[in-house]
Amino acid sequence: MKQLFSSFLLLRSRLHSRLFLLVPVFMLFFSAAGLPAVSSSGDTPFELIAKSTLFGDTSCAVYTVSMDISERAGTKSRIFELYRQEAETEQKFLAQIIQPVFLRNMKLLSITSGDSEARWLKTSRGVKRLSPGMSNDQPLFDSDFSTSDLMVINPDNYSLTLLEETAETAVILAESADRKDRRKITIDKASYLVNLVDYLNADNRIYKQYALEETMEVDGKSFPLTAVMQHPLEDTKTTLTIQSIDFPSSIPARYFISSQL
Repeated sequence: MKQLFSSFLLLRSRLHSRLFLLVPVFMLFFSAAGLPAVSSSGDTPFELIAKSTLFGDTSCAVYTVSMDISERAGTKSRIFELYRQEAETEQKFLAQIIQPVFLRNMKLLSITSGDSEARWLKTSRGVKRLSPGMSNDQPLFDSDFSTSDLMVINPDNYSLTLLEETAETAVILAESADRKDRRKITIDKASYLVNLVDYLNADNRIYKQYALEETMEVDGKSFPLTAVMQHPLEDTKTTLTIQSIDFPSSIPARYFISSQL
């Protein structure tokens, strides 16, 4: 049964200790050498990333999400549906715009199985398969999010280092083999929600940042309510707000077939 926010118990948890967006993070990297390879919860960095989630701890869910995009030229909005289904070794993800109507052909499909991932982006020009890697990333629905930002990274494809740890959170540096994708990821150790992602350039400065701003509690579990992705140098940001969540027992297989996008 669809659960709207009027029936949710909202746990408004404004995140504290957010870093200044343009401050270099060299000291954090140097301090990592003295930290253990295993967190106080007993999880390795690999396990923390593998357990982490952007949209809550559930194996099957359908979300209705509003997307508000702020640019120097003005603002624009979209509403999309997000279908998530996860099994032991496979994760399936479909995002498709439902408003405005003239953009309803825009969709993103991602299927991850083991250490392999396949993504397809549908626009008015048709369906395009995206090969993995930052060089093939594209803006999602003309927003500050890219086509890889709504999925947690696959820990098999990254070098992971535990940088910081408190009683509540763990901070992990994730680097791809070619070092073109470098992220500092903050994870809540109780819910495994991703609280913060700093995307780092070659100078260790933040060029893009994801921040979970508010959460809500549904059936004793934490889910995101509001999250923001911003490009500080470009003065743009995109706010995602979860309008509703449905928990079906399963999602029809046709939703995750690229030929039916």
